[in-house]
Amino acid sequence: MKSLRILHVIPSLKKGGAERLCLEIVQSLKRLSGVEAKLVMMRSVNEYIDEYSNIAPVIVKSKVIPSILGKWQVELCEWETFVYDFKPDVIHSHLFEAEIMTRYRIIKGVNYFTHCHDNMPQFKRLQWNELLIKSRITEAYERNFLIEQYKICKNQFIAISPDTEQFFKSNLPKTFEQNIIQMPNAIDHGRFSADTASSPFGESEIRLINIGSFVEKKNQRFLLRVLLSLRKMGLNVTLTLIGDGPLRKQVQLEAIALGLENHIKFTGSISRVESLLWDSHVYVHSALYEPFGLVILEAMAAGLPVVALDGYGNRELHHNGMNGYLIKEVNENLFATRVEDCIRNWSTWDFMHSYALEYSKKYDIKSYVKDMLEVYQK
Repeated sequence: MKSLRILHVIPSLKKGGAERLCLEIVQSLKRLSGVEAKLVMMRSVNEYIDEYSNIAPVIVKSKVIPSILGKWQVELCEWETFVYDFKPDVIHSHLFEAEIMTRYRIIKGVNYFTHCHDNMPQFKRLQWNELLIKSRITEAYERNFLIEQYKICKNQFIAISPDTEQFFKSNLPKTFEQNIIQMPNAIDHGRFSADTASSPFGESEIRLINIGSFVEKKNQRFLLRVLLSLRKMGLNVTLTLIGDGPLRKQVQLEAIALGLENHIKFTGSISRVESLLWDSHVYVHSALYEPFGLVILEAMAAGLPVVALDGYGNRELHHNGMNGYLIKEVNENLFATRVEDCIRNWSTWDFMHSYALEYSKKYDIKSYVKDMLEVYQK
């Protein structure tokens, strides 16, 4: 029987949730019989080369840059040569740049899938009050181009959360509604799950942890105020911030200004974070907007209660009082109180630890990829 030939296409493999999920999907597909899967990226940027050394991405230096004035930049030679040789049954694209490139010329007989990792602003309907905003005019032009191409290829959409599903249903023509499938993201549960948990009881300090790029929406500065509030409550709490980004230095300077430099550890980017999760007691998530929350699931798989701000896309992951707390108000004192609730006594923390560990199992990548394969085959 002929193998199902699948291409996953992404602009690059810089650090990010979309990139990591794409790698996890391809890695899991490669383990299945009757499937030939490859990962294609448009630029030779791979920040996961050590973590996913078993995947050898194919680099096709191709791009499509639309122009309202008709001066499109189209470089597709390497992409089209590769596709002609591989003869895929499925082309599954991740992130907007790959969307434009892979849909510029529709290939007959290929099934096209768009992975909706967030509420992509390029797909938002143009409003009357935006008619003089150049960037919004450009996005509307690109949106209209893609919609026409989607009609030709009968494009399918995979939305990662109810919030993202609703966004695409509201911003694409009604004819696409039946083509939008909700498939919550998944993780390699076995990688993050630990046989033994690091209980905060009997420890000299309570260890909080957060993972994310230092950008505005991740909101790590809020966690400084949470830490300050917890210490004012008399709790000996430390915070580990994993990641890098343009705002890292600013957050470090603010930590010093608040007198917290001895209670916060900035690790920078780390390839394998599971050992640090296992050594922590509560995961704190401060993102103001969260399309889904892979790191939240990874923390739960490590057995950590999670206290998080409501980022819309992460709502489905939280069962208040069961695996942590979801907080709708950006209030450091309320947030700190909920952290304290998680560690108030051993039985509370242990229940949340066990519930988080068990709950996260349903998001394992193995069952996720089998479901995805069924969607491809339909």
